[in-house]
This record gives sequence, C-alpha cells and structure tokens, in this order.
Amino acid sequence: QGGGRQAAGSGPLTGRARHARASVPDTMARLAIEAARAGKLHEADLLIDPLRSLDLDQPAAVYNLACALAVRGRGKEGLTALRRAVELGFADAEGMAGDADLASLRGKPEYEALLAALRKPR
Repeated sequence: QGGGRQAAGSGPLTGRARHARASVPDTMARLAIEAARAGKLHEADLLIDPLRSLDLDQPAAVYNLACALAVRGRGKEGLTALRRAVELGFADAEGMAGDADLASLRGKPEYEALLAALRKPR
C-alpha cells in the first residue's frame, strides 16, 4: 500500500498524486517516492529537502514524507517524520504495517513502538 503508487506508464502528475485533494507537499512527497524507487536519488532529495524545512501539519503529507525518506534510505529522518505523522493524527496501523515503502524501517525499535501504540485500543 505504498504512499505514492501510480499506474504503470503514468506520468509524474497522474494517479493518486493528481487527486484533487492532494496538497502540494503531499504531491511532492509522492513524487519523491517514485524518484527514489527509480534510483533517481538526487531528484528524490530535491523534492524531500524542501519538505523537511516546512512545518507540515497534514498527517498524510508527513506520512508520505516518511515513506519517501525510508525509500530514499534516510531511515532516521523517516522515523522522525513517521512519529510526527502519528502526532498529527495518522492512525492507520494496518496500512502502516503493510506499506512496502516503510520496509527499511521495520524491526527498528522506534518503528515497532509507533506501530504498537497505534494498535492499542483508544
């Protein structure tokens, strides 16, 4: 359930990233995920770094930034963003657990603690 998956052969602003409700930061994070997956690491960083300097308040955008950082191989920063997404209200524990974009974070104590906290009954 990757944060920025698009249909095969689609352009950079098609698919879910083009959705009318997608914010600019969310779209940038999704494009960064695609760039990192394609091995375009410099391009991914050009999209990620401006996002990190913003005070983002949208859980989906911050979650997708965490995914982009994880796919890019910037796990420590990805965990920080993931923690922030949860603080902002991200609550989809099963989505997070199954998100291939976060595979590099699985097994890390902070990731597992966040996931356990999301799974606790409220």
